[in-house]
Amino acid sequence: MFRWIYQKSILLVLLLIVLPSAIVNSLPEYTRIGLHYRALMRFKALPKAKKGDVLSQRLLGQRYARGLFTQKNPAEAVKWYRQAADQADITSQFELGKLYASGEGLPVDYPEALKWLYKAAEKGHVEAQSNIGTFYENGMGVRQDYLAAAKWYYRAATQGYADAQFNLGNLYLQGLGVKKNPAKAEEWYRKAANQSHSEAQFNLGYLYYSGEAGGRDYERAAKWFRDAADQGNVLAQYYLGLQYSRGVGAPKDPAKAADWFQKAAEQGHEDAQLQLGVIYYHNQKLDEANEWLTLAAEQGNAEAKTYLDKIQPVLNNK
Repeated sequence: MFRWIYQKSILLVLLLIVLPSAIVNSLPEYTRIGLHYRALMRFKALPKAKKGDVLSQRLLGQRYARGLFTQKNPAEAVKWYRQAADQADITSQFELGKLYASGEGLPVDYPEALKWLYKAAEKGHVEAQSNIGTFYENGMGVRQDYLAAAKWYYRAATQGYADAQFNLGNLYLQGLGVKKNPAKAEEWYRKAANQSHSEAQFNLGYLYYSGEAGGRDYERAAKWFRDAADQGNVLAQYYLGLQYSRGVGAPKDPAKAADWFQKAAEQGHEDAQLQLGVIYYHNQKLDEANEWLTLAAEQGNAEAKTYLDKIQPVLNNK
């Protein structure tokens, strides 16, 4: 029994060490803290790190970068990540690049960030490859170069990295760095969407909604909008509301339309606030209509202001 518990503990520690940071960061906070605590205790990280142990140096870098059992200390995180990165630790090279790019507690230094991201990317680190694509797409520390962005996204995308697949889809849709090809955009969006990437799910749904990749397919659009909306994607919530309100690609259902409009409106979506306000207006719920239309009007929505001109005199005479 104790041997099984010990082996399980070691396995959890190894998971913390080898898993990509994006996966580790997606774990519940108590799980990450528990993993990190076991790792620090098991490997006696500080004395080993001082003696040059790479894994211990990485663990200390993670501790200070994430603020586990201590205050966040980016400078201390850089110190330990750099020592591990200088010993060719790929994860530390990537994390060091992210720290220099983020500006969290450190001056932003894109050239230094790229230096370390390149080191990790050339060894096959997919997040580093995708991040370099973002640097080129947005001209961060380098001349804006969509072709270079597409090449780096492609390297990560072909290894199954969802963010890179989504970004590559965007380039194909807009014809940036590659020949415009909505069918290719659809292909890459679907790969990312099948990994629950909410932005890719929305974009894929919108391709079917708009017909940009071929004929319109409102039912397929609703499917992908719903998948993205369930993850909180505000645009998907709004368009799913539109489909239910109009009976396009989904059964006409004013209650469901209002529900999805409200979810988007609560996230500040101007048109969703308008639509929700109009629903309340036509249902003679003027106080609720006034609330949502006011929020839309404050964002400059002219139609909301027109409705308010009708509502407010009535409310003022109550």
